[in-house]
Amino acid sequence: GMALEIVPEVDPTSLHAGDELPVRLLKNGKPLPGLPLGLVHEGEAKGRLEKTDAAGRVTLRLDRPGRWLLRATELRSSTTPSADWESDFTTVTLYVSKAGAVAPHR
Repeated sequence: GMALEIVPEVDPTSLHAGDELPVRLLKNGKPLPGLPLGLVHEGEAKGRLEKTDAAGRVTLRLDRPGRWLLRATELRSSTTPSADWESDFTTVTLYVSKAGAVAPHR
């Protein structure tokens, strides 16, 4: 329903440290290729970026337990004379359990 969406392709509530999370980035319901998706672990000042493939997919390795933020921003030239830029952004937060642990219900 949002203009820009991060859609997990596996159940994010079942993730453990070391797991991979495949996600798809959609713009108005269609895959968005070539856009960087940011991944930040709690307490980090700087995260990392992974670019989506031709199908709008990227697989993220969640190497530590704890809270994670996934984020994406599409910035483009404005079609409106009163603005230089337009953007859409989206975020997802999730919790990753320790390896072998059961994820808490939230």
